[in-house]
Amino acid sequence: MKLNKAGSLFVLCAALFALTLASCSSGGGNGSGPVLDSNARLSSLALSVGTLTPPFSSTTMTYTSNVTVSTVSTGVTASAASGKATMTIDGAAVVSGVAHTVDLSVGANPIAIVVLAEDGTSTKTYTITVTRSAVGLSPASVDILSGQTTTLTAVLSSATSTDTVVTLTSSNTDTVTAPSLVTIPTGTNQAAFAVTSVLDSSGTVTITATLNTDSATALVHVLGACFVPADCGTDTECQSRTCITNACGLSNVADGTACTLPNASPTCFSGTCGGNGSLDCTTVYGNCDGDVTNGCEANMASDVNNCGACAYVCASSEVCVAAKCVATCSDGLKDGDETDVDCGGTCPTKCATGKLCQSPADCASGVCAANVCQPLTQGSACSSGDQCGTGNCVDGFCCDTACNSTCMACSMVLSNSANGTCSSIPAGQDPNSECSGKWCNGAGACNP
Repeated sequence: MKLNKAGSLFVLCAALFALTLASCSSGGGNGSGPVLDSNARLSSLALSVGTLTPPFSSTTMTYTSNVTVSTVSTGVTASAASGKATMTIDGAAVVSGVAHTVDLSVGANPIAIVVLAEDGTSTKTYTITVTRSAVGLSPASVDILSGQTTTLTAVLSSATSTDTVVTLTSSNTDTVTAPSLVTIPTGTNQAAFAVTSVLDSSGTVTITATLNTDSATALVHVLGACFVPADCGTDTECQSRTCITNACGLSNVADGTACTLPNASPTCFSGTCGGNGSLDCTTVYGNCDGDVTNGCEANMASDVNNCGACAYVCASSEVCVAAKCVATCSDGLKDGDETDVDCGGTCPTKCATGKLCQSPADCASGVCAANVCQPLTQGSACSSGDQCGTGNCVDGFCCDTACNSTCMACSMVLSNSANGTCSSIPAGQDPNSECSGKWCNGAGACNP
């Protein structure tokens, strides 16, 4: 049959359509079945302890992370970009997005994350090398005030078999000082050491501990002078301590508040006790040096440089007594308020019998008659012979004689005679222990 052009075109299109249907029904023109996913990449990767370096990217295959000596394990969480992929972490099959714990030893710990695509042949291997330090510092961060000392501890992963020396450095010794080394004793895994902040300093300083090629750091934050007002010292009567943004300060109490200074009754003024210059000195005292901080320092009743008034100076031969300049009691003259030469008045020496007096207090005898010191009569109580008219003071009484023989006394208590009369001590007694174990015989002698 002969076809025209239109019929030929129709036959060709019908053949192409049949061929397309056959190809679709067989799943392709090659008879190999459906196409499988070949995506073996991760969509995320993270550690529970430690930070990835560099940050995760699905196209970056290798990472590192550093952890402290106290970190004995970390969790690795990996998520596949394709939900049809499978994976292993450190050789163990895991579920995408679920953390897998990996134990860490001191040093480098390589961790492989292998992703297998659905097609069974496409793989990607991501590697994280987690390095656990051999030395650590605890605590990792501490806050202190300027001028204070705190304690850090150098820590190893396990007890040492020998003394181990750890080197220490401070990033700023003008703010925080530390020893140059600390020794961890045999059989232990740690040792403490002190770090001190410099007075009036502030800032953050890094303390570094180094053991061989490993190191660890701790941050010491020097916040300033105070946390609370009590850190700044003790309040005074006229000023209260303050602590604002870690800086110490002072706040004045109300003017007129009573305060305390020696020998005065002052008040606060502009934060100073007696700051207005008015001390209200107590009787006989004066603020003679003009310094309000030591109160009324001068006793004008006895100060030879301020006798009776500030800056009133007594002569070199005088003393200040009862706020008056008076002569001294050893110049061989009757001067000042003395009643006789160097005695009586305010002199410590009392006048002897026959010396002039104004009152009994001027006389050694305590007897002043017609302005003359009189002796004590026989039998009067005495303390020295110059008080007695007889010149003898025996057994506490003015005695008629020296009465210094054995077994003699001038006291009624000892001799049974009147006070002031020297008499023998009764037989059988020895009140003055004169007879060496024997007794007085009643006749002024000891028994043989």
